[in-house]
Amino acid sequence: MKKVIALFVCIIAFAVMPNSSQASAFNDVSYTHAQYPEIMYLYKNNVLGNDRSSFNPKHAMTRQDFAVMMVKALGHSDVTPVNTQFKDVTKSNASSGYIQIAVNKGIIKGYEDGTFRPNTTLNRGHAATFLSRAYNFKAGSKTFKDVGKSHTAYSAVQQLVQANVANGY
Repeated sequence: MKKVIALFVCIIAFAVMPNSSQASAFNDVSYTHAQYPEIMYLYKNNVLGNDRSSFNPKHAMTRQDFAVMMVKALGHSDVTPVNTQFKDVTKSNASSGYIQIAVNKGIIKGYEDGTFRPNTTLNRGHAATFLSRAYNFKAGSKTFKDVGKSHTAYSAVQQLVQANVANGY
C-alpha cells in the first residue's frame, strides 16, 4: 500500500523526468527513471492499465485520472460507466463509474455548483486530501510554512507526513 501511495505523490509532483533508450513496459519511462519501481508496481497491479505503450510522464494528472487510479488501487477494476450526481460527469464519460465509487467511499467530492470538473488538473493539496480520506491515516503534527492552518489540505498533509507517505522540501 505504501508503494501505491508513494507513487501517487510522485506522479502528482511531475518533475521533468529523464529518459534513456533502455526498454521498459512504457516507451517513455526507462529503467533509470527515478520512480521506475513505483510506476512498474502500479502497472503490474493494473492501477495504470496494461493497455497502453506510454506512461506520458509530462502529462498533468486530472481529477478523473486520480479517481480511476485510486479506485483501481482499492481493488476495483472493469467498472461500468454510470450517470453520476455531477452534471459534468455522465454515463458517456468512461471514468464515471470510478468517479462515483470514489464519491461513494467518501474519497472525493464535487464542487458547490454541482460539478466534479473531471479534466481539472489535480493539485498536491487535493491529492493529499483524497489520499488521507482513502486510507484514513492517523493525525500528525508536522507543519510546513506554505501550508497554513487555514489551508484546506492542512490536516491531510499532516496525516501523510505522519504516515511517511510524503515529506517537505
